Amino acid sequence: MTDDEYRHLREEHNQDWVINELQRRSLEKGLAAYNLGVLRESLLRDQSVATRTHLEWQPAEVRYRGPLTFLKCQNTRFSPRLPSLVKTEDVWGQLVDAGTTVLVCPGDHYTMSELPNAHVTGSVLATALAFNYRVLFPELPRPTWTFSQRRAVEKLCDGVDVFLHSKRGSKGPHFGELHFVEYDYKLELRSKPDEGVKAVKEKTKKVIDLTDLCMVQPGRLVSNALKHTNRKRKVGANHSGNLGQIASVITSKRIYNLEFTSSSDLRTFNDMIEAVFGVALVSK
Repeated sequence: MTDDEYRHLREEHNQDWVINELQRRSLEKGLAAYNLGVLRESLLRDQSVATRTHLEWQPAEVRYRGPLTFLKCQNTRFSPRLPSLVKTEDVWGQLVDAGTTVLVCPGDHYTMSELPNAHVTGSVLATALAFNYRVLFPELPRPTWTFSQRRAVEKLCDGVDVFLHSKRGSKGPHFGELHFVEYDYKLELRSKPDEGVKAVKEKTKKVIDLTDLCMVQPGRLVSNALKHTNRKRKVGANHSGNLGQIASVITSKRIYNLEFTSSSDLRTFNDMIEAVFGVALVSK
């Protein structure tokens, strides 16, 4: 039977009639006598089962045990849109066990990887990767400290004034002195007399364990800092509210947004981190 003849039969008759006609001609020509009706029912049943299985199938749960760093573009006009109100970074956050850090890079979905934005995006990514390698391979050799780095470590050991913004921005920033405890590998925020501490010895308000450090990034590039550092406070000649002087210290437990009272203290802090961890931080 030719293709044209088959199409003509399908136009003139229903499928059952065509199947019976094909069955009859097969018997007349002595061809293998398959029961085409039974074959059709079997194919339809298999297709039904396959369709139901496809609709009922769900992928196995995908989990990542480590932390996730999500690079988000500042301009979201070309970013993929989800049907719900859930943000893309929140969806990714549901798949990891060790928390998600959202970093905001200049540009949109396409231009964040093109000049001049590519310099910032690449620097952010390089810093994140460098910290990860230091955590995974602590035995890697570290460069010798420069004179300015040694001075930075000494200055942080003596302490510098800093504001620590609250975790969710619900409270005013805490003011105190930030000290680097070199032998314990910790940062300590100690209250100052301005806050009403009567004792001669400074009281430690917060301890940041640097053995748990994931990375340090400029606050202007960290989503958490952009959201939760709006509250302002003035203590003497020092006042908070300068996003450009915030360093976000990111650990597996939380993000500490530290606002330094001067740009020189911020550079000193960055020099100390670069010296201790042997990584280059984003400078611009």
